[in-house]
Amino acid sequence: MAKKQVRKKKATKVKVTPAGLGDVVENVLESKPIKPLTKVIKKAIFKDNDDCGCEERKQKLNKLFPIRRKPVRCFTEDLYKRYSNYIKNRTLKLWNDKEIDLLIETYAYIFATQYRKIDLCKNCQGSGKLLLKMSNELDKVHSSYES
Repeated sequence: MAKKQVRKKKATKVKVTPAGLGDVVENVLESKPIKPLTKVIKKAIFKDNDDCGCEERKQKLNKLFPIRRKPVRCFTEDLYKRYSNYIKNRTLKLWNDKEIDLLIETYAYIFATQYRKIDLCKNCQGSGKLLLKMSNELDKVHSSYES
């Protein structure tokens, strides 16, 4: 009796837009053709696996040269009410399916940037960071309506 081969589903990476110049530099240095060269240079300069300060430099560059995402559209009355209700009832860093749908729909409308729900994994840290980023950016737009 032959065993069936089970195909493993490849994990899809969620593409996160860079927050600033630091993310762009990191993506270039960690790209496949340059990564081996980057490792060799790091080993030559930083002996005994010392921290090269890459993460700190990345954060500083992101703060100095951010890639800003400006709102393209305003909230509709319906989206504003639904998002206000979401803000009142939310628990940070935990999202159910309805909240994820609302975030994706609202973010797509306000910023004209599409994300697909099937690309978000409920167990992945990257997806949580993306949802938190979307929520924070929408909060800024929402708070501008209240002031």
